[in-house]
Amino acid sequence: MNNILETPRLNLKEFTIEDAQLLIDINNNPNVIRYTGGGPVKNLEEAKRILADIIFPQYKNKMGRWAVH
Repeated sequence: MNNILETPRLNLKEFTIEDAQLLIDINNNPNVIRYTGGGPVKNLEEAKRILADIIFPQYKNKMGRWAVH
């Protein structure tokens, strides 16, 4: 896990494959996808594919979406 920012109430980090359910949860929130684009993530397989094919490669360029805990 690569932490980006940590405070007493917030942990901002790079996604891991274990965060696939988190990606489903946030992408099924209309208030989130209103700003991020895309649409709902249907299942764990799709979430893992999005992480592996889209999100993880962006980290090499210091870009991408971060998981918020």
